[in-house]
Amino acid sequence: MDKAPDKDTRRGTADTTGAAPGRGSGAARVAAPATDEARTAAAESGAAVPQRGDGHRSPAEIEAQIERTRAHLAQTIEHIGERISPRNVTRRGVRRVKAQVVDEAGRLRRKQVAIAGAGVLVLMGLLVLRWRRSSRAGQVLCRPV
Repeated sequence: MDKAPDKDTRRGTADTTGAAPGRGSGAARVAAPATDEARTAAAESGAAVPQRGDGHRSPAEIEAQIERTRAHLAQTIEHIGERISPRNVTRRGVRRVKAQVVDEAGRLRRKQVAIAGAGVLVLMGLLVLRWRRSSRAGQVLCRPV
């Protein structure tokens, strides 16, 4: 059972925003241009064009809004593409690592570098041990009986 949208009796239009009747969205209303020519010129210039009192827009207004939306969408897609490009992701990662090992004056933070170096050495040692164990196990299994 769908509920019909509330009628805003003051303006005579259906309220689909969920706002209280008679209160609108809270945005200031702009006076509409007096003639269709003025509305079309305003729409083509990219200016915000308020709706007529009857709630309908001219085809030129709709086309102008579509073009603005397309331009905004293209800009958003370009921005997302820049953020996720491998080059930019790598740059951000390098900046983060540098921030961890270099202070504001450009000097190395010796403690962080020593900790990172020790971690690399431990990891390399573990890899060598694992490699040696796996190679010994392979020799034992490959001996003829």
